Amino acid sequence: MFLNSNYSKSHFQQLLEQKEAIEVEMGTALKWYNPKNKKVCRVYLRNPVDFREKDQWPMQHQWMVDTLLKFKKVFAERVKNLSDQGINAQSGDEEGEASGDGAQS
Repeated sequence: MFLNSNYSKSHFQQLLEQKEAIEVEMGTALKWYNPKNKKVCRVYLRNPVDFREKDQWPMQHQWMVDTLLKFKKVFAERVKNLSDQGINAQSGDEEGEASGDGAQS
């Protein structure tokens, strides 16, 4: 999931405050990426596969579909409820990522 607005840092922080519940609902740890000096933040999940293995494509495609549906189920309502009220668009986490050094699991 990409957050790309003047409120990205604030929205990321609001979601990060729900990290434990989100990851329980997702059934796995996610990567929480909040880079310094950039507006875009991300929350994502990787599947370490080799896309050159065509015989694995059906399984890989099913994983992508299942994961996208789960992201929608877990994040849709939360994203709708993100608040811009009383938030300075320039404020937010200035650390590299949620952990301060890259992606946080």
